[in-house]
Amino acid sequence: MDETPLSMKKRNNKNKKTNNTNQRKCIIHYSSVNSKSEIGQLTPITWQKMKPTDDQRNTSKDCVSEFDEICDSFPHEPNFISHGFHRQCYMIFTNIKKNYCKSMIFKM
Repeated sequence: MDETPLSMKKRNNKNKKTNNTNQRKCIIHYSSVNSKSEIGQLTPITWQKMKPTDDQRNTSKDCVSEFDEICDSFPHEPNFISHGFHRQCYMIFTNIKKNYCKSMIFKM
């Protein structure tokens, strides 16, 4: 029997990953973050951290925050396919200090 080696094509998963990340939108985008950086996938764990943070930021409506626009556009329900986040946006958004409203401008 004549044995000839088979040649196998390597599957290119890089394009598949890029296509998925291009479809995602950072739901907590902060203007100083590079919008070309990779958008991570929203997971139930990250949603569980973001949702209470959004709720907490919305409870202080007596002060003006740079996050008001982000909180106003924050989705009520997660979409784990099209929603995502930049790592740096996530770190900024979820970093709530105990007295974060002290540094904000109060509405008159």
